[in-house]
Amino acid sequence: MQETPETRASLLVRIRDPLDERAWAEFALIYEPLMYRLARRQGLQDADSRDLTQHVLMAVAARVERWDPDRSKGSFRGRLFRVSRNLIVNLMIHQRRHPPGSGDERAADLE
Repeated sequence: MQETPETRASLLVRIRDPLDERAWAEFALIYEPLMYRLARRQGLQDADSRDLTQHVLMAVAARVERWDPDRSKGSFRGRLFRVSRNLIVNLMIHQRRHPPGSGDERAADLE
């Protein structure tokens, strides 16, 4: 398994600027594959895993300004995985409550 580099505090400072495209590209290069694999391991399909990855990135963008680098509160990566897992759980709950339709037009005739 490929080891991922530690999250540099300087990168986290840079992604606080939503216009720093290079910082966001680097962040995504490091973390998108990790978030995607986590989602796939939890049983999500490819499209749902990709959507989840985008939702995690949006959550990071919305909250990175408030991130406190105090290690006693946990690592950034740990927080990122908690956000990912919470979004996965929310998606699974939503899917159970609202299962997808069959796609069969005849299903409407059964009502």
